Amino acid sequence: MTESMAKEALLSHAKGHCCWGVGPAASMTLSSIRDTYAYHYILHTFTEKREARWAWTPHVGGDIDGGSFFSV
Repeated sequence: MTESMAKEALLSHAKGHCCWGVGPAASMTLSSIRDTYAYHYILHTFTEKREARWAWTPHVGGDIDGGSFFSV
């Protein structure tokens, strides 16, 4: 990769971001270009939401708690 190709790639990358200025990228000088390996990965995460809620069941006649504790 030549210096002009590297500078063009940097300017193209800077133009792709709305808040980045291309001024520093256009005026900088490259002192050396070295081949290196770079890894790019995307981490997808999924979240789960749980809530505890009260649940009521209406009592429709009959004994509560299986019968009376005291016999009459």
